[in-house]
Amino acid sequence: MVSPKGRERAAVTISTHRDAHNPPVELPSSSASNFFEEAQAGAAEEAELRRKFQKFASKSSAELSEPDVLTFEDFTRLLEHYDTTSLASLVPYFYAIDRNRDGKLDFQEFFLGSVAADPQTVHILNSFTGRERANFTFDYYDVNRSGFLELEEFQKVCRDCALPSLDEHALRRHTFEKARDLGLMEESQRRGRVLDDESSFIPPNQKQFYEFISTERLRGTSRLFRFQKTLIKQRSRPKRAVLAPEPVDGTELPPAEGDTEDATTEEPSDYEDVDGLFFDKEESPRIASQDARTMPYTDLLPVAPPCELHLDTEKGLDDAFQIAAEVLKGLSHSNFEGLIPPADGSFTLATADDICALCNAAAILMKDEDMVLTHLQPPLKVFGALHGQIWDLLSHFKWHFRPTEDEGHGDLLYMSYLFLGDYADRGSHSLEVLTILLSLKVLHPNRISLLRGHHENRHVNYHLGLREECEKRLGTGAMEVYEQLNRTFEHMSLAANMGGKMLALGPGIVSSSLHRLDQLRKYRKPLYLPHPLQQRPEKAERLNEQVLLELFTPSDLLQPEGCEREAEQVKAFCAMQKLNAVVASRQIPATGFAFDFGNRLIRVCSCVNYCDLRRGNLAAILYVVQQDESSAVTIRPKVLAAYPDRKDFLSGRPLLPTPSRAPVNLRWPRQSRAPTPGRLRDTQADETGHPVTSIRLLEDQATAAVEDETVHFPVLSFAKASPQG
Repeated sequence: MVSPKGRERAAVTISTHRDAHNPPVELPSSSASNFFEEAQAGAAEEAELRRKFQKFASKSSAELSEPDVLTFEDFTRLLEHYDTTSLASLVPYFYAIDRNRDGKLDFQEFFLGSVAADPQTVHILNSFTGRERANFTFDYYDVNRSGFLELEEFQKVCRDCALPSLDEHALRRHTFEKARDLGLMEESQRRGRVLDDESSFIPPNQKQFYEFISTERLRGTSRLFRFQKTLIKQRSRPKRAVLAPEPVDGTELPPAEGDTEDATTEEPSDYEDVDGLFFDKEESPRIASQDARTMPYTDLLPVAPPCELHLDTEKGLDDAFQIAAEVLKGLSHSNFEGLIPPADGSFTLATADDICALCNAAAILMKDEDMVLTHLQPPLKVFGALHGQIWDLLSHFKWHFRPTEDEGHGDLLYMSYLFLGDYADRGSHSLEVLTILLSLKVLHPNRISLLRGHHENRHVNYHLGLREECEKRLGTGAMEVYEQLNRTFEHMSLAANMGGKMLALGPGIVSSSLHRLDQLRKYRKPLYLPHPLQQRPEKAERLNEQVLLELFTPSDLLQPEGCEREAEQVKAFCAMQKLNAVVASRQIPATGFAFDFGNRLIRVCSCVNYCDLRRGNLAAILYVVQQDESSAVTIRPKVLAAYPDRKDFLSGRPLLPTPSRAPVNLRWPRQSRAPTPGRLRDTQADETGHPVTSIRLLEDQATAAVEDETVHFPVLSFAKASPQG
């Protein structure tokens, strides 16, 4: 690529304002000979980025002699460490920068992408930066990786190009007007009056997208694909807290007195930049740091609008038992007939009115249950997060007995079931999972216990899948079902004491403000959950709200030091409450389960391959058994494993894409953002440094219970006496 000849050259002026968020205006031409020269990214910038790259990159073995690379997890940690972008942008940034689509970033890919996304890189329309940035921007917004910008993706481009903030109605009108101006509406629609028609929209490809930008038909793209802070430049800092001076007329002001031009921050973890002020961490104001951490959460999950529907709380109550029995008839069939979702994606398990009836009946049953359940005794099955993955739930039922009273196939006559929450969002079939679980609760209220997890919160599930799934799959009555489900969530308990020895926590973390179980017991149902940005209550009630905020808000985003207790604090909490352990499902262990903090914190996840991450994860449930009242309580994990190039035992469909087979979309909606912070469990070793027992892949089945004698999982037993510390 060479610069256009015969055009008037324009000087390129780059703002020197520290952490500038408004990129330079688009210019018609450039005198540069390549992209990096035009972007003014030289040896110093390359060296600075390489230093950061090496700090987080996965190191290759000496034997392979391969270059170091950033995996998605490495990339996430790096961008979060340097506060470079919002959490919602991690996945699209990684995909756009991964030019060769191999799922990892070498340094050259990372350098090119970081320069293109730098807030100070110019955006020259008909030159190197304009073309490269257009390519990156297209890939960033092409969420479904189709090679075209579908209507929803194009609407996001229009939203981010617009200077004023537009409401939903105004944005949709603006999108169709822009599509008409760009020739992206069919001729028959352009001649008529109807413009708001999705079927008439023609998705542009990457070449067309650059043409729109280079011909200035699509304006405002200089703001797109921009990091919030630079990665390629060192940032100077004064030694004391001083107000950062503003540049005047684009001229950089001299350093403050007592500061030198080469005084740089070696690691951003040593200092915090809040509203132009630099503080040592020991001196930084707590509230400023908390605000800085809260903002990504509000960008990702804003406050959900309140329910505006009048809900009939007695709807279908007389028929709820019969509806539940009809739904669960499929559990008695060997192939779960009637419970398998149709291939066309429609929802056929129950009607919208049926779900409302199940919600009303379940809410009545759970309303009178204590906020901390105490009736649960071994034997128990404990299920972790399911996230709408109906195949995994049915797989657990297939390989570990079913929740029926049929002898030989079911175990409900003697076994109790405890579900730890996170039933919805992320996966494809939240409605099926919830319908089955609510039906089980209605039919067997004393055997089935449903706790409230992180996603049983309207501020979360309004944005992460449940609302959208209801609208897509239910049609008329969709919002009534969505609101009835959330009303049911408000009647779920927060925790369960299992046999007086272990505490199961629905929200999934032992928060720093939770000191005793009485704090949970005093909440009353229905329990409405707060949002970090909502108006705080009176001082007397703030502590009560703080417990809920810490339980249901990702800890990495709520407080600077995190609100989840560390190992010694969890051990102390168990000792004070006379507990052997806490069982939680907030984090996702790679093996489906984990015994952490000296076996005081037991983690379990019951869905396979959460968020479709490349690293993947197995799924597990926990058996909690006790031979007699005098014997120890034993926790035995039961694991499900799904493997590439195999077929699902229920549908015959391939579970994962292979080189010879087109990818199969196992989720709806497709995941377009990074996992919520704190969900992934990074370490794969116990406290002694020994790795968790590896799991041998079975070669004869795609989904299987690991019962092979050659595969051993740790079994945890607790003596009858309570721990003393």
